[in-house]
Amino acid sequence: MPKQVFEGHDRSKNKQNRRTHAKSKTSPFPRTKREAQVLDKVLAAISLSRREGLDLRSAAKIEGTRLSTIRRYAPSVLEKHKGKYRVKTFDRIPRSLNVVGPKGMQTLGVRSSRSASKISRYMNAVRNLIYKNDPSGLAQFRGKSVAGLRLITNVAKLRELADAGLLALDQLYAGVTRGR
Repeated sequence: MPKQVFEGHDRSKNKQNRRTHAKSKTSPFPRTKREAQVLDKVLAAISLSRREGLDLRSAAKIEGTRLSTIRRYAPSVLEKHKGKYRVKTFDRIPRSLNVVGPKGMQTLGVRSSRSASKISRYMNAVRNLIYKNDPSGLAQFRGKSVAGLRLITNVAKLRELADAGLLALDQLYAGVTRGR
């Protein structure tokens, strides 16, 4: 006797549709605090490897993570050369960063290391203005924007935000405390 299949009740097909549908709704940004902490360590290890020229395993150990974790969270950043993993010069790993907005600090999602580096240089220029009274670093950001946010270079506006206590310049990555 042939097996009857009712319309809409083919379990394998429904299961496949659910998987496909679920994948399309997932965000590339971390969903939990734990994921954010792990991603922060992964990004720190990648950055350390680029900056200091360390092999990735050593950088991971210094940052308190493992190579396997980096491979899981950031596979597109790695390239294998003579049996060892090396970090590419830039990546497209999404990350949430704190940046100065028109009303104070705000979280901005960026999708590349180049954008993250630009925000980091900008935030260093803002720190130099607030703490060292040196506005010269802001000139290179005049008229620039990152991920749709126009960077504020008006010295009076930045000082006004700082005086109002709306600038938190000590932490670049959003929602995560660095722990070594």
